[in-house]
Amino acid sequence: MKRLKRYFSWASVSALLFGLIASKAALAEDESTINDKIQSYLSQMTIQQKLDYIHGVTPASGPGLPNSTGASIAAIPSLGLPEIRTTDGPNGVRSDVPSTLYPAALLLAATWNPDFAWAKGIGVGQDARARGFHIWLGPGMDMYRVPVGGRNSEYICGEDPFLGSQLLVPLIRAVQREGVVATSKHFVCNDQEYNRNSINTIVDERTLREIYLRPFEAAVQQGHTGAFMDAYNQLNGFFCSQNSYLNTLVLAEQWRFPGIRMSDWGGVHDGLQAALAGLDLEMPGGSRALMSSANLYPYFQSGQLTEATINDKVGRIIGTILRFHFLDRPQLDTSIPQDNPVSAKAGLDSAREGIILLKNDNKFLPIDRTKVKAIAVVGSLANGAPPGEGGSEAVTPIHYTSELAGITQAAGSSVKVDFYNIGNADPTTSTWQYPDSNGVYQSGLEAAYFANQTLSGTPVLTQIYSDLLANYNSTDRPTVVASIPFSVRWTGRMAAPATGDYLFQIQSDSNIRFIVNGQSLFDNWSATGRNVAANFTTKLSVVAGQPVDVTVEYKGPPARSRGGSSLSLGYASLSASANIANYDAVIIAAGFDSSTEGEGSDRTYTMRIIRIR
Repeated sequence: MKRLKRYFSWASVSALLFGLIASKAALAEDESTINDKIQSYLSQMTIQQKLDYIHGVTPASGPGLPNSTGASIAAIPSLGLPEIRTTDGPNGVRSDVPSTLYPAALLLAATWNPDFAWAKGIGVGQDARARGFHIWLGPGMDMYRVPVGGRNSEYICGEDPFLGSQLLVPLIRAVQREGVVATSKHFVCNDQEYNRNSINTIVDERTLREIYLRPFEAAVQQGHTGAFMDAYNQLNGFFCSQNSYLNTLVLAEQWRFPGIRMSDWGGVHDGLQAALAGLDLEMPGGSRALMSSANLYPYFQSGQLTEATINDKVGRIIGTILRFHFLDRPQLDTSIPQDNPVSAKAGLDSAREGIILLKNDNKFLPIDRTKVKAIAVVGSLANGAPPGEGGSEAVTPIHYTSELAGITQAAGSSVKVDFYNIGNADPTTSTWQYPDSNGVYQSGLEAAYFANQTLSGTPVLTQIYSDLLANYNSTDRPTVVASIPFSVRWTGRMAAPATGDYLFQIQSDSNIRFIVNGQSLFDNWSATGRNVAANFTTKLSVVAGQPVDVTVEYKGPPARSRGGSSLSLGYASLSASANIANYDAVIIAAGFDSSTEGEGSDRTYTMRIIRIR
């Protein structure tokens, strides 16, 4: 708390007030000029142009411009309006090129230090400019209402809206000081991923104001955030992208927010209702846009959607472009290196400061080289890139030091360091067997494809695979079912080399059944929704020499579907090495990663333990 007090000292508050007073006249003049320019642009646009400006488009590519994982606001060359490119956050700048991967946002909160939030903001802003992005889709500021929430690592508040507010304000200001729009998300109560596209979160007014809205209010009134992103879920009976209480009453009228109110990707269910409720920009838009001229122009003709409402949306987008000076300079700043030492230092400093040591019995840490001569490093997370959730946070780091590499380097040549890759259910290292036509077991899995989504009739194709790791929106989809909805049944067995506990993990973006030795362990075959996903983990007690029969049934999506596309299954031993007791120290790197949590999928509530006989 001392750090917070130091940051918000009377001296800094006085300086801030002086700056605000001194710039008040200039700010008013600037806003007047901006409003005049907005009106000039609006007067030159047709209704169709305006309606096609309020949804996203596929990002364009160009020299030195990485492809975004997000979408863009369309360019209008005739008016001199450039393409406005977005990039995912909140734990870095996500695109098709590596960038600085920052620690989970809650670790930043654990520093209790706004200086680290400011440093991260500067780094993120510079990383975005180095790649030519205008809008950073972060920070995340929802609450940890659901402890197993799949996107908790994105959110800075944890369970404390005040602490989160004090850190997100300097973070937003720093990002925007670098000339990049910060997007406060997900507005609001996106506190779980399970059924996120349909769940109705019921919150009374006082709780909503004192807990859930508080960080967003600080983002507007203190951070002056440039954009908001609405959540997928419903709030008190209305989808957030179509919620006039949130977008019109709270944001526009009560908080006087002048910026862009955008949807999350695919978060609009009714284009007219979203437009009337105050949404400015539907993302990602494209051919499926509901807030487009094709869909909304008839409502304009009938008088249900007025030109004043449309102008407000277009004006907010153009006003943001003007306020951030996107017309005055190229957004791509080639003077900033993509491998930016400023960003790397900010990420490393916050990681170091946020670490919490819960216990240090007998002062075991730091490890004494004179006493410890052999170290066992255990766990799949010890050897590889820092773990993160699956989805928007999944930034590919430029460089990193794994726990195994760091420990080995620090230990030096006089200390033996061994790695045990226990619990890594990697599909590519999981071995399987299937019976051939003579009943003799061969290596691999058999996949039988059906030209329907019900596994009915005779398979149109039977194929053998070495593992179960498929992406059905790519060339993994067989030609015979390339243009139709399909289903597939995978069968095989696992032959355990040793008796013990094994971790099995299955992930899917579509409906599946997972059956082991005739027993159904997971079944979401009848589930519906725009994001049917599965991330199931179980522990099986297996006896060597007794095969484990596995069946996976998968309901394939239509061709080129935005929905389900991938399926994977892997297993790994959970048994420690027999000689583990011979080491002086055992360091375990365990936790959650993209295989256990992510966008559209909360962590498994319970781990089922099945004993195979």
